[in-house]
Amino acid sequence: MLSRFLFPHRYKRIGQVLLVPSMIVGLAMILFDYYLPKLMIKFPAFYTEMGFFKVIRDDFSNELICLFYIVGAILAGFSKEKDEDEFIARLRMEALVWSTYVNYLLLLLSVLLIYGVVFLDVVTINMFSLLTIFVFRFSYVMYKYRKNE
Repeated sequence: MLSRFLFPHRYKRIGQVLLVPSMIVGLAMILFDYYLPKLMIKFPAFYTEMGFFKVIRDDFSNELICLFYIVGAILAGFSKEKDEDEFIARLRMEALVWSTYVNYLLLLLSVLLIYGVVFLDVVTINMFSLLTIFVFRFSYVMYKYRKNE
């Protein structure tokens, strides 16, 4: 993976600060039906049940958690290491390929084994699982690499 596509190393910590709390809140929302306080704002919507291109007033807390999670995972996963070299770039690429295979294997199994409205929850979780698996896999591989140095 070319380093020109990676963020500077200092963004890794920002990504972790965004990722960890949003992951905890997101899991609490999914597993325990935890609801955040309502954050009612007006914002433009591309498509709603009322039609196209409308300004709506709605609860923005779920969208905020999703935004924090996605930005945090991208920054945490795609920021340079302090000592970025070709070997670390190869580890990053292998972790990305590995996480893509695992993510789509889980999706294939879900398509075959899960039906009804629950499948919508699985697809929603699947939106975030590729980045999650990648961040955890790359962090684990880097931990093993640094431990053996």
